[in-house]
Amino acid sequence: MKIFSKFLKTSALVLATAATVAHAGWFESNDVPEGFKEVKVGVVGDYNAHWDTVNELLKQDKIHVTLVKYSDYATPNRALNDGEIDLNAFEHEAYLNNDIDKNGYKIVPLCKTFIAPIRLYNNKDKIKSVKDIKDGDIIGIPSDLTNGGRALKLLESAGLIEVDPAKGYVPTKADITKYNVKIEIREAESGVLFNILPDIAAAAINGGNAFSAGLKPSDAIFNENVQDKDNPYINVIVARQQDKDNPVYQTIVKRFLTHEVGDADVVVFVGGISPSLEGEEMKVSEPGFKGGDRTDIELPQAQRKVMEMLHRAGKRVVFVNCSGSAIAMVPETENAESILQAWYPGERGGEAVAKVLFGEVNPSGKLPVTFYKSTSDLPDFLDYTMKNRTYRYFKGEALFPFGHGLSYTSYEYGKPALKKVKNSSAYSLSFSLSNKGNREGTEVAQVYIKRMDDAEGPIKTLKAFKRITLKAGEKQQVTISLPRQSFEGWDSQTNTMRVVPGKYQIFVGGSSADAAKNVIEVKVK
Repeated sequence: MKIFSKFLKTSALVLATAATVAHAGWFESNDVPEGFKEVKVGVVGDYNAHWDTVNELLKQDKIHVTLVKYSDYATPNRALNDGEIDLNAFEHEAYLNNDIDKNGYKIVPLCKTFIAPIRLYNNKDKIKSVKDIKDGDIIGIPSDLTNGGRALKLLESAGLIEVDPAKGYVPTKADITKYNVKIEIREAESGVLFNILPDIAAAAINGGNAFSAGLKPSDAIFNENVQDKDNPYINVIVARQQDKDNPVYQTIVKRFLTHEVGDADVVVFVGGISPSLEGEEMKVSEPGFKGGDRTDIELPQAQRKVMEMLHRAGKRVVFVNCSGSAIAMVPETENAESILQAWYPGERGGEAVAKVLFGEVNPSGKLPVTFYKSTSDLPDFLDYTMKNRTYRYFKGEALFPFGHGLSYTSYEYGKPALKKVKNSSAYSLSFSLSNKGNREGTEVAQVYIKRMDDAEGPIKTLKAFKRITLKAGEKQQVTISLPRQSFEGWDSQTNTMRVVPGKYQIFVGGSSADAAKNVIEVKVK
C-alpha cells in the first residue's frame, strides 16, 4: 500500500462522484423523465457505471438511456438487428465484425470507446503464478472465435504457447505452432469460465465477465497488453445501418466520448464524511451516527462500493479521504493504490491536495491519531478505561499507526545512541538520518519512551519529535535533547506524575510502529 504515488504526475485524472451498478435482457430500473427521448442500449455484465454519467450529460439534450442487460454475448447483436433495442455497447470491434460475417446482421459501429483487457486468472489452490503452470495443467479460454483467439494471444504473451503469426488477432487452437508448456486448452462460453475455474489451473476471462464474477485486476496473474493503437479489441457502440446518422444516437456518442466519461488512467475519488455529521449533541440520524457521535468508524457503504467497482474495472484509484477523525479503510487499502488523508482542509484545501497529488509539494505530514482496521478494534463506547485505546494502549495491529505518513522519498534511520549531558539530569539522543530517494523531503523523527516495569502503563508515549529537511541522497546526524521530565509518567503509588527511577526503553523512528525497530535502554535514577 502506497500513500502517495509518483504516477499521478503523468496520468489522466477524473473526479469520481457517484456510480451505480446497472438476465435474457431486463431493463435497468430507472425512470424516464417526462418529455425525454428514451434510447434502449444493450449491455452485458455488471460494469456499466459510466452510463450514469452519460445520462447526467444527456439531461441537457432531453435524452435518457435505459440499459437492457443480457447474460450472453450472442443475443445483443441479434436484438439490435431485429429492432428490440436501439443501440448496443458490449463488444469489441473484432467480435462485431465476426458476428456480422457469420449472421449477416445489418449493424455498424458508431464509435470506438475503450478496451476492457482480458486477463489470466488462477485457481489459487493449484498455482500462484504463470511460472507455476506445468505440463498437463488445464487452461480455460472463451469458446467464441474472436475472444478465443484473443485468449490464445494472451497465452502466447505469457510464454506458454506460440501461434501462427499469419493468423493475426484471431488464431484458433489449430494455429498453435508450439507448446512451451504442454497445457490442455479447454474452451467454454465466456460467461461460465469463472464457474469452471475451481476445476482447472487458470482461465482467460474478459473484463466484463471478470467484474461480474467479483474478480479484481489485481487478482490476475497475467494481463493483456492493450497499448497497440490498432488493437481490434477496442469496444464499440453499435447501431443499425439505417440509424448510423440518427442525430439522437450521434448525441449519445458525443456525450459518451467526453472527458467526463473517458477511460481515465487514474481516478481520484474524493470521499469521507462531513463536519455536518460528527460533532457534540448534533441532530444526526444517519447510519453510523447517533446525535453527532459515531457508532462505527467505517466508510459509508455507497462510497466503498464505488471504489470497489472502479478497482474491478481496472482503474488506478487515488482516495482522498476527508474526515475529522479516523476512518477504518481496510477495503480501501485493497481497492485504492494511494490514500491521501485531507481531514477538513478549508477553502484552499483543493489547491493543497492538488499540489500534493501532482508532486509540486512533497508531503511530510504524520497522523496525530491511530487509524484502526475496524470498529471491533475499539472497546465499548461507554467503557471509559484506556484499555486498547489510542496508540499508547492499543495492543492490536493498526491499519495506519500513530505518527504514520509517507512521502515521495524514503528515509533510513541509523542506530540511536544516548549520552548523559554533563552536569545535567538531561540526556542527548543522537542518530543518523538518510534521504534514500531522488528528491528533497522533510521527515518528522519521533521519540517514544516506555517505563519497563510498569505493566499497567502505556506501551509507549511520544516525548519528542524533530523535523529534518534533507536533500536527495543527503545524510545528517540528528540530536534530540531529552530532559529528565521526558521520563515522567503516572505513578499509581503516589497518584502523581513523576519520574519513577528504573529502566526505560527509548524508541526512535518515523512512526510509532517504525520506532519499535530502533530501541535502546537506559536506567534513570
